[in-house]
Amino acid sequence: MSVSQDQLREIHRQLREGFLSQPAISIKPIKGDPPEQYEITYNIAGFCKLGKGEPSLIQNLKVELTIPFGFPHFPPSCKPKSDIYHPDFDPAAICLGDFWQQDSQIPDLIIFIGKLINGESYSRSNAFNEDAAIWYQSHSHALPIADIQWIDNTNKSSGYAKDSKPQIDTIDDSDLSPDFEFLSTEGSSPDEELILNTSFPALDTPSGTDLGLLQHLENKKRFFALRQTLAKSPTFSDQMEKISIHTEEEIKKAEDIYRSARKAENDGNLKNASRLYEQVFTIATDFPNIEANKNRVMQSLSLLDIGKEDATSDVTNFNYSDQTENDLPVHDMSVKASKVRKLPVSPLKHHESFLDKKRVGGIFVFSLFAGIFFMILAAGGFFYFNATRQLEASSTAQKHCTALMDNGQFDGAKLACENALESVSGVRLFQQNRVKELQNSINAILTSETLAQGLEGKVLVDGKYLPKKDAAVVFTYKQLLKEGADFFDQENWTQAEERFTKILAITNISTLVSPAAIEEMKSKLNFTRFSMVFSAANTLLANKKWQEAASEIKKAKTLLDALPEKDRQRYAVELSSALAKCNFEDFRKQGDEFFSKADWLNAISSYKSVLPTVAEGNVAPQETIDALRENISRAELYATIDRGNKAFISGAWDEAIQEYNKAGAILTAKEGTIKISDSQATRKKIGRIILQTTIIRDRQAANILKDDKKDLTAARNAFRQIVATINNSGFAAEDEFLETKKTSIATIQALDEKIYQVDKEQYLKDNFRTIFIANYPSAIPENLNSPAISYIKEMGGKMIFKMQCTESGRGRPQTLIMFYSYEKANNRWEFFSEHQ
Repeated sequence: MSVSQDQLREIHRQLREGFLSQPAISIKPIKGDPPEQYEITYNIAGFCKLGKGEPSLIQNLKVELTIPFGFPHFPPSCKPKSDIYHPDFDPAAICLGDFWQQDSQIPDLIIFIGKLINGESYSRSNAFNEDAAIWYQSHSHALPIADIQWIDNTNKSSGYAKDSKPQIDTIDDSDLSPDFEFLSTEGSSPDEELILNTSFPALDTPSGTDLGLLQHLENKKRFFALRQTLAKSPTFSDQMEKISIHTEEEIKKAEDIYRSARKAENDGNLKNASRLYEQVFTIATDFPNIEANKNRVMQSLSLLDIGKEDATSDVTNFNYSDQTENDLPVHDMSVKASKVRKLPVSPLKHHESFLDKKRVGGIFVFSLFAGIFFMILAAGGFFYFNATRQLEASSTAQKHCTALMDNGQFDGAKLACENALESVSGVRLFQQNRVKELQNSINAILTSETLAQGLEGKVLVDGKYLPKKDAAVVFTYKQLLKEGADFFDQENWTQAEERFTKILAITNISTLVSPAAIEEMKSKLNFTRFSMVFSAANTLLANKKWQEAASEIKKAKTLLDALPEKDRQRYAVELSSALAKCNFEDFRKQGDEFFSKADWLNAISSYKSVLPTVAEGNVAPQETIDALRENISRAELYATIDRGNKAFISGAWDEAIQEYNKAGAILTAKEGTIKISDSQATRKKIGRIILQTTIIRDRQAANILKDDKKDLTAARNAFRQIVATINNSGFAAEDEFLETKKTSIATIQALDEKIYQVDKEQYLKDNFRTIFIANYPSAIPENLNSPAISYIKEMGGKMIFKMQCTESGRGRPQTLIMFYSYEKANNRWEFFSEHQ
């Protein structure tokens, strides 16, 4: 869960653009590209306290801000670089209290720290600096220090919104990278300063940025390339800022028009879409894929234009000559008439020639016999033609009878066959073989069982004569069965189930269809119903809807008993494996959601609920299971660090140290599970955090002892322990700890002197009577009381003390005063007088 490059760039953009109107704050990146560490300068007054004096106001206070590992689940590390006197400020960290939430933004945090410095907010209990908390409460009438109008950064055009949530990479191989920071302690060499304070605008383009190139891209309207170039620039000038604002305005304008163009294209308004795409290109010539969009619309418009031309051509080039006469328009009679051919009429000369020949023959007998012969021949021809016609009619009637039989029209078939038989029986002399053939065929129909059963209202179905009603049921059954089988083969389970269910709904189907056929159909129906649920479950599995899929799988399990044994065993294994996968994925999804919300304990619980399902079958590839175990280890690590951070914020230093130590132990123990880019650097950072926390704890305890003045030796020993802790750590050479060590040693030296002084004061207090009697011989020891010793100064190698006591027994009590000195070199006490 390390911070991605895109997140760092977005944070950099927010800081760069969000504080242009906030002259009280200057921001300077000091580490990383894109930056991950910044120096924040507050151009306001804040309290500072040096030594034992009263706090005083100083200007231009600096704070170091680091984007930590685990951001935004963990807040940025904030460390004061100036000596700021505030209840929530410690030299190693700033207490953010309950301010930081997962959806908090860094610009808000920077303003929040500014309000702390200005005295607008401070802890009244459990503060980092208890002395400052007491002082702030006693001087609350003077707070806040100044009336500062903090600029609201939540509505800037830069795109920063308070409710916008950064993307979190929940499973990233770069997690636990060296960017792991909670309380930043690393120093770094600053890069070129990014001036965001409008009180001091940059006059020149920063080094490394070609302003001419930016202006060239702006003139060419290549705003997307310009945006990328600006994003890579580590620093900004006023000129660049103007170009950046103009770039974002033009890109937004182009994107709005592009959306309108897409809508017009989807609505079929291609001309308007083409016009809008041209506008987009006019605004931003390097708008992504704009040329492809323009070309696509133009091609569509070209196709539409070709279609119109073809339609016009079809009407214009219509050729009437290709039509038949009946196809011609009715009103165009001239064209129609021109199509009619006039056939030539030949004169009938044959009749005249025949008469001439008859007149030429002149033989009457020949004419008589010829006439008789022709009469006989005509009569025979007539009877033959008539017989043939009757046979054809009978044959047609017989065919009609057969057709009626086939159609189940038995009464009509009988009548047609009887008419055919009567017709064929009237044929005499001619074609008797065919007559007998037709008679036998017709009689076979009239005497057939089919006709007899049909006349009784029965139909032959599968070799059995059934009443028409039952036959209709059987035909319906066969049709539904065929359709159901076809849908079954196509795995169209819904339609197949509908057909099979309709068959079972037929009232008397069991009496008309064999039990074996019914059982086979029921088996298919059971399989169909199972397959419907199983198919739905597979679809849900493919769409990763694990809970819904699990519900369907459970339904499918209830249908297993109706399947044949072979199918039951096979699908039982598949269903168990699928259900295990659903449980695995569902719990993993819940764990991922908890993980992304930094709800570590629930994430761990969900992830661990997944592990038992792994043993139930091949529910996930090994790399997924490994990633799951890694997430469990990560969540345990983050939960431990989170407890440490909360303990740190509440000032429970021992608990914080304990949790941070646990985090280090987890990193060591899980090194093979958690992918770490640099495990040594990561553990080193945790060690640094532990050292910082230990120093804060011990320094607070030492300061309490020092301020109490009752046991300065114990205070000195506490500071010596701090020095020893630093020397024994691996960080003794780092600047931060060198400074802490230097401060602690100076405090130890001061305590040594104070202890030495207190020891001498105690000596004088224990021996005050002896010393006063030595210098006031008339004094009576028993009358000397209430000694008071105070250190005055050191002069000439001598420590000067003021001694006083009260003498009683001689009337009114008198105060005796004298000065006594201690010479360090000779370890010698003596009376002191400035006149010596």
